[in-house]
Parts: sequence; C-alpha cells; structure tokens
Amino acid sequence: MLPILILAIIPTLSFALPSDSQLPITITSDAAQFNQRSYTLTYQGHVIAKQGTTQLNADEIVVHFNHDNKIDQMQATGHPAVYSTLTSPQKPRLYASANTIEFNPLQSTVQLLDNGQVSQGGNIMKSPHIVIDIAKETVTSKPSAKGKTTIVLEPVR
Repeated sequence: MLPILILAIIPTLSFALPSDSQLPITITSDAAQFNQRSYTLTYQGHVIAKQGTTQLNADEIVVHFNHDNKIDQMQATGHPAVYSTLTSPQKPRLYASANTIEFNPLQSTVQLLDNGQVSQGGNIMKSPHIVIDIAKETVTSKPSAKGKTTIVLEPVR
C-alpha cells in the first residue's frame, strides 16, 4: 500500500507539463514515516520530491490521506518550501514558495502561507497569503495583517 501512497503525492499539483504526470516520482528525505492510524505520511529533513520538470523542496512534507487512500491535504514547510515546474516548453520556470505550502486536491487549491511568492520570468507576486486555484487558473492574494501584496509585471516585448 505504501508505494501507491507515495505515487499519489505530487502529480495532481499541476501547473506542470502534462508529460510530467506520466513520469515516476522520486522522493528523498532524511526520514519517512507512514502512520496507518492517522493515514499520514511524513517526510522529514531535506525533502526533495521530483517528477519530470517538477520539483518540491521542503524541510518537512506531511500528507493526509482519506480512507480511500486519496490525498485530503499535503502540507510542505520550510524556510521557505519551494515548488518549481515548467508550465510550457516556451515559458520560463514557474516558482512558488512560502514557509508553508498547503495543497488541497479536492478543492484544487494551493495556499502559500507566510512569505508567499509566485514568479515566472520577470512577473512576481509577493504576499503573506496567496491562493492558487488550479481549476480556475487563478492566483489571488488574500488580505493579511502581516503585510501588503506586491506585484511586479514584466514589460510586454
């Protein structure tokens, strides 16, 4: 059962190339623990998850599963945790980072909490709280007492 759980972790977080989802996922960490009672899989220490052009680096990744072995939530923490991928062969890499990255596949959302940043080429959004809606293809900053949103847009050439 554990190999199926490991393979389910990253492929649905996709601003990535479609071909990435067909490739195997490799996850390395200093330690890993699956808890059958709580349906959680925890990777700790220098966590690197790779699938094709997609990579997630974190200090810790905790994956919460439901009783059907589907991901309810994935939380990556770091200083910061960093997600990067190619969205298209013709575009620069997309980077998303925050001290906490929460992925909710049932809602198709990714939240960048505490020091969030999304960048692609010269376009950058920084905010304490950023929500990426994968299905709607939107990136939104939420009001926060921790700071303002800053957006830098690259000139059209």
